[in-house]
Amino acid sequence: MALAGAGEGGFSGQAVLQTRHPRAILTLGILLLFTILSYIDRMVLVLLIDPIKRDLLISDVQVSLLQGLAFALCFSLAGLPLGWLADRYSRRWIIYLGITAWSFATAAGGLASSFGELFLARFCVGVGEAALAPAAYTMLADLFPRRQLAAATGVLATGGAIGGGTAVLAGGLVVAWAEKAGVVALPLIGAVQPWQLVFLSFGIPGIIAAFLIFLAPETRRQAPTSPQPHAAAAPGFGRWLAANWLFVSTIVVGTGCLGILAYAVTNWTPAYLSRALGLDPREIGLTLGLVTLFAGIVGFAGSGVMIDWLTARNLRNATYSYLIASGVVSGSMAVAAFALAPNLTVVMICLGLFHMAIPFTTAMVAGAQAGTPRAYRGRMIAILNLSATLVGMIVGPSSVALLTDKVFMDPAKVGWSVAIVCGVAAPLAILIYLAGFRAAARAMDRVRESGE
Repeated sequence: MALAGAGEGGFSGQAVLQTRHPRAILTLGILLLFTILSYIDRMVLVLLIDPIKRDLLISDVQVSLLQGLAFALCFSLAGLPLGWLADRYSRRWIIYLGITAWSFATAAGGLASSFGELFLARFCVGVGEAALAPAAYTMLADLFPRRQLAAATGVLATGGAIGGGTAVLAGGLVVAWAEKAGVVALPLIGAVQPWQLVFLSFGIPGIIAAFLIFLAPETRRQAPTSPQPHAAAAPGFGRWLAANWLFVSTIVVGTGCLGILAYAVTNWTPAYLSRALGLDPREIGLTLGLVTLFAGIVGFAGSGVMIDWLTARNLRNATYSYLIASGVVSGSMAVAAFALAPNLTVVMICLGLFHMAIPFTTAMVAGAQAGTPRAYRGRMIAILNLSATLVGMIVGPSSVALLTDKVFMDPAKVGWSVAIVCGVAAPLAILIYLAGFRAAARAMDRVRESGE
């Protein structure tokens, strides 16, 4: 591995990676597994909406709070501090503690007997992704050279597709099995409902797998021992944000709009298939799970390859170009699936194209890495994840629920609610990225010229 300025066991402040670290692929595989587990624990709730509503006597709006606000509140409180820690301290320990915390919280959801208890459990699950994303993506930047970084980021981002698809596919089968088993008496816990058993089953693997992070190298950057060429000119994080406000604001707000689009669709598709098309949990798991899994993998992995390919051909600001295209295709496919499709086959085709186009994580992170100085990347990624999660998970699912409960006043009309939300969020994202296109390109040019 050729690494200018790297010391044993760590990296200097201005290290420039020429070839990938010997354990880069191993680390990528471990982080991919953690991302899969994160999304499984995060998305399994979408299959349990109707059983939870029945047992806890709650409305669609309260369900949307469990899907969005409960998770996003913790994420918003923990994301920036954890991003700051990822820039300074052991990323391995940050990831280990985050995974352990969210896994216990997922299992705790299986012990909830009221809306408040389940809300608290889902609140604590939020610490997982808040801890994982900034540390994981900044680790990749220290293990892979720039020319391979977007592809590596795309591979890691496929964990969202694999995890989400697995949550729906395996979750549908587990839900069907749990419902067939009925109420189960567990030692020390007592009687649990089928949906509670699902939460307990999905929380345990992460507790065991968390130890794998210590097979990865420690990539925390050490403070430079001698003055660096650009160190004196480096502004503080606040001054850098102010100097690059148009780049920062457009990538943050645009990401939030795409987050609304993504979470509106992913959180309410199972309910739509059940209420409007009459599918049972097993059928939803098999059809939607397979579509989400395979289309999402193509979308996440393909986005990284595409961005690297465009960048290698000197397309200026390939990341924003990709994000604009993503908004066009995913927005139109979402509206078609929920408002225009005449049957299940067409719905699934549209959803497949949606899940191929919507993965914005790779472009978002690649854009942030390319336009942000190395010392601030953990915090910048934390801000972007905060926007995608806080805005996306609160506004997306809740807007759909409010339209369904208060405007249409008919649970079977949830598809129209999703189509309306997506029809507004996608054009907004496109316009915002267009407004910041040149500012983002200039920020990326400055980082590249600095040699980072």
